[in-house]
Amino acid sequence: MKKEFRKGTCPNLECSSLRTARFTRPSRYPSPGVRRCASVSPSRLMLSHLLAVLLLAGCVHPQVNAPIPFHTFETGPRSIEEMHACLEKGDPVAQYRFGQCCLNGWGMPKDPVAAERWFRKAAASLRAAAERGDAQAQDNLGIMYNNGFGVPKDACEAAKWCRKAAEQGYPAAQIRLGNKYRFGDGVPRDAAEAAIWYRKAAEQGDRYGQERIGWAYYAGVGVELDFVEAYKWMNLAAAQGDLAAKEVRQSLEQSMSSAHVAQAQRLSREFKPMSCYQPPGASPSKLDGCGNEKPTHVSSAGTNVN
Repeated sequence: MKKEFRKGTCPNLECSSLRTARFTRPSRYPSPGVRRCASVSPSRLMLSHLLAVLLLAGCVHPQVNAPIPFHTFETGPRSIEEMHACLEKGDPVAQYRFGQCCLNGWGMPKDPVAAERWFRKAAASLRAAAERGDAQAQDNLGIMYNNGFGVPKDACEAAKWCRKAAEQGYPAAQIRLGNKYRFGDGVPRDAAEAAIWYRKAAEQGDRYGQERIGWAYYAGVGVELDFVEAYKWMNLAAAQGDLAAKEVRQSLEQSMSSAHVAQAQRLSREFKPMSCYQPPGASPSKLDGCGNEKPTHVSSAGTNVN
């Protein structure tokens, strides 16, 4: 028996792709390698699949990737002491982060007036670099417009700068642009376009991009539902420490045939990341060009990678 999502209490259910999304009982999934598993109830698998659809539709958010202080910029000072040293040099990332501290009362009393002053300084510095074509500055300026920090809040302007950075191959911007298409934030809602940008980041080895495209294949949102592809991308993200990906991978193992699990593991081992974006003048470090720690090698078994 098929069931169909209908418009409900969540405003994100206005998405046309979600209104027509259908799911069947786990034993009937149109995905290769899916089998009925005695250890997992059909109702539990249906709920897991529904959660994946809702995650990609923007109705709920995975707590494992919930925002934390300084989550927006991949590099830069991360303590008050480091910020003061960088502020003297006019570092826009330090200016932005110090504004966050003033706004939220992190390590100091709250001061919205000072926060706005530092945000404006950061936005001015970032705009100059963004207009010169710096992808990181373009992405960060988009973040400023997205939040209304130092500039008027403008989702369309945020999407414009985010796209400029994404088109240069900057993975963080590619994921943000994917999210914008996923939620319809400053651009038309388009699940297929979101999946395209998630994949671009994933193919560079970015674990967040791998997790996002893995969810897309797991839920069949923006791409054809395919548990083998979902397992492959979740396995790669899990190898880099993504906790949500580890949980989804475990769920997939319980609902796929052993042959298709082995196929997905083989695809994970054969994966070769494309060249990552490297900012001008970047020096080698423990981080790759995607802002991640250099990935851990996926084990020959492809499972239980820590």
